[in-house]
Amino acid sequence: MFTNRGNDKYIYRDKEEGEVVEAEIYYTLGGQNYFSGSTNRRGVYFSFHPVTLKIEDGIKIKSFALFGNGVKFFALPLKAKSAKQVARVAAHFDPHVAGLVELYKTAPDQASKRVLELIATL
Repeated sequence: MFTNRGNDKYIYRDKEEGEVVEAEIYYTLGGQNYFSGSTNRRGVYFSFHPVTLKIEDGIKIKSFALFGNGVKFFALPLKAKSAKQVARVAAHFDPHVAGLVELYKTAPDQASKRVLELIATL
């Protein structure tokens, strides 16, 4: 299940330590992406990305690669931020998220196809 991390961001992790795949649902204002040179659309996104989580001296450490890891999908266009709409997208994906993450680990292309199918039914 997704965990609401505040600020209208929902995160699912397949485990809490080690090599982890995170699935996120979040709102973004959109605009220029200075890394890729493209423009991001305003609205709700679904993403997968691998991270490493470890706990040292009681402190959680999260590390990730800036480029080339993970994938994001535009799920829902919005004219303005709406916690209700972000929650609706999270609820729509929630029954499927664990299976999607497992599929992403072994067959990322198939996981991407399934995400797009779920987006089409929003």
